[in-house]
Amino acid sequence: MLFIYPKDWFDVNKIGLGVIAICVLIVLFLNQPWWFTLLAEIILLAYSYFLMQKIKRYKSSIILVNSENQWVIEQDKQRFEVELKDYWIMTGYLFLMLKGENKSVSIMLSRRIIGAVNFSQIRTKIL
Repeated sequence: MLFIYPKDWFDVNKIGLGVIAICVLIVLFLNQPWWFTLLAEIILLAYSYFLMQKIKRYKSSIILVNSENQWVIEQDKQRFEVELKDYWIMTGYLFLMLKGENKSVSIMLSRRIIGAVNFSQIRTKIL
């Protein structure tokens, strides 16, 4: 069984949260009617709240992969089966999208952080 601890992976939702923060600033300084600015800011802030809740939810989750390539998210000593929905491999980085009935998370793994051995083991599990 292969364990991926929270300190080893990066939640991709944090990137989305950064993009929303930039969009909030851009919308704030656009020369638009006040009602458009207010509506856009409310929508962006609501979406950022949703992303923050999702980031907090998976902050202490452990991802497990067993020998049969079954992916599991362990959260508060409860296990939720998920499946590998999609993945992207870049040089030194691995992006995974795990989706289940109740849980879904998108993460990024770096070869420098988790080590070359664990990185190659995870790559063989998904390929």
